[in-house]
Amino acid sequence: MATPTDLKEQGNTALIAKDFQTATLRYAEALAAVPQDDVALRTVLHSNTAQACIAAGNHLGAVAAANRAL
Repeated sequence: MATPTDLKEQGNTALIAKDFQTATLRYAEALAAVPQDDVALRTVLHSNTAQACIAAGNHLGAVAAANRAL
């Protein structure tokens, strides 16, 4: 089973490859697996999700993810 950090890295790789759907999915999987008290990693994952949404043209999704990062 992949760790939240592994899933984040998989998302980053997908984002670089412009596979925004996979990137968003990996970040969501990482968020589901990361403890609630790991605020730093959760913030990064929400920020990365926002970036993937922006790149995909999903501006409402980007705003929602960015708000969760705050």
